Order: sequence, then C-alpha cells, then structure tokens
Amino acid sequence: EVAEDSTHHLWAGSESGLVVSEKPLEAYEPGLRIHFVSRVGGVPLEHMRVRRNCLVVDRGGGVWMGAQSRLFRYRITTRGLDRSVVEFGVPEAASGVSCMLARRDGSIIVGLNGGPVVAIDSNGKPGGIIARPPSPAGVLMESSSGTLWGGSIDGSVWRLDDVFRIVNHDLSERIVSLLETTRGELWVASLGSGAVRI
Repeated sequence: EVAEDSTHHLWAGSESGLVVSEKPLEAYEPGLRIHFVSRVGGVPLEHMRVRRNCLVVDRGGGVWMGAQSRLFRYRITTRGLDRSVVEFGVPEAASGVSCMLARRDGSIIVGLNGGPVVAIDSNGKPGGIIARPPSPAGVLMESSSGTLWGGSIDGSVWRLDDVFRIVNHDLSERIVSLLETTRGELWVASLGSGAVRI
C-alpha cells in the first residue's frame, strides 16, 4: 500500500510495517531512488503488518493506518510528526482491521476482521457500528453519489445508503477492488474468481 500526504511525502505499508519518504516527492530528482525512513523527528512509525486497503489519506492530508485493534493517524508538520491512536470501542476490534476508506466528508470508515464496519469522525472520535455485512469487508468505496459500497471476503458486494443490502454475490472469493467508471458503472474484482460489472 502507498499513499501521498498533503506535504507530498510518500507513505508505504508492508508486512514489515510503515515507512515514509525522507523528503517530499518533489525534492527527489528524476531517476533518483526514494529514501524511506521508519521514524520522523525521533518518533517511530509502527512496525506491524499493514494489510491491503489499510492505508488511507483523509481530506485534510493526514495519513491513517489500520493495524491490529486500532488506527494510527499521522501528520507531518513543521514541528515534526503528529501521531495519535484511535481505539474503536467495540469488542470486535480485537480481531483487527480488514480495510479502510477515507470519505469526502473527512470521516474514516473501517471494516473489522470480526465483521462489523465502523465509522470514525474527522476528529478521530469513534461513531459506532454502521453495518454488519455477512462476512468481513475486504474493500470499501464511496461512489460519486456518496453511497458507501463494500466487498466482503465471501465474494458478496453490498451498499449502504439508508439501508444495508447485498447487491451481488456472483463472485466466490475475497473482493479486493471496487471501481466506479466515469459512466457510473461499478466494476468489482475478486482475489481469484474474476470480475463483474454491477
């Protein structure tokens, strides 16, 4: 997973944890390799696995990482690194984070391995469970109309506007990507059973 923050630093998450480019991207000459660091201004970044779809940038340019039973929020400032930890406040959080989404309103939506999907407001305050899909979410997406879409590890695709509903279950494996086209069509890709248009 990679993400660029508001200061143009590149963040990368992997099995080994989280790293960030030592300098903003524009400070690197073409052809030069980016140097990544695991601490900023003496503050260490997390050394725990960052899963697919668990690194997002919010509308203010802050970086959120989902790992184990909590979220970490980072922002590089002129003073160094601001870091905060967000706890979910639901028992299912102990199972860890399965995926995340930064919404246009500044909130963060988090799928938990234990099943539920929870909302975190733009200030990092947990908002509670907003959905309970039939199996944990593997990917989340906000459509151009503001509808929350999700794909679960059992291959189901669902949406949440006023109510939660499953809209497709043609695929039989983990949904890893949801893509809205310029025409408003939704394409869904799974880990091994293909893709489908909704």
